[in-house]
Amino acid sequence: STGICLVTQTIFTDSFESGLTNWTLDNNTLDLYGWESTTCSARTGNRSADAIRGGDNSLTCTDSYAPDVITTMTHKSCEAVAGAAQAWLDTYIHVASESGHDTLGFYYDDTSGAGWGYTFSGNWSSWFHVVLNLKQWYRVGDVTATSCPKLAVQFESDASGQPGLGARIDDLTVSTAAPSFLACAMTATPATGPA
Repeated sequence: STGICLVTQTIFTDSFESGLTNWTLDNNTLDLYGWESTTCSARTGNRSADAIRGGDNSLTCTDSYAPDVITTMTHKSCEAVAGAAQAWLDTYIHVASESGHDTLGFYYDDTSGAGWGYTFSGNWSSWFHVVLNLKQWYRVGDVTATSCPKLAVQFESDASGQPGLGARIDDLTVSTAAPSFLACAMTATPATGPA
């Protein structure tokens, strides 16, 4: 007899308790604002990644975010998802931004190097669970078939209306195992006998 063994594993996980050491940081503000691990709020533990409270113009936890800002953090390592039967991005986000204008986005590059993905905006009062399928990524297709995929997380604000904290993420995982709530089990009665 033959069988197939499906190996599933966590590719990387980050709760941001130890800072942003796994990420390359970039911004368009000459380092006035950027990503930082802060204690402003966290889903678990004491810290989360905050899109706007890093940099030289340190904002307090209650300050509104700045206008005309693009802050990006990109995972430093190639994510070892090549050939996986399934792959998932599982994270929690807290967004308080100008709806439809200022966004938190998750991106992977296509073969030309252009980033594509999913954005979120609005004013949410608590943490929101986000699960994204890396096998069906917008405009990229199958991320597991790309060379050296690296997740980029970006916050972008326009020139008007900065009504809240901006964006925070926590408990981020890329895995080749489905999140537990997507797993299913099947039973049958009777389990033997004629069809």
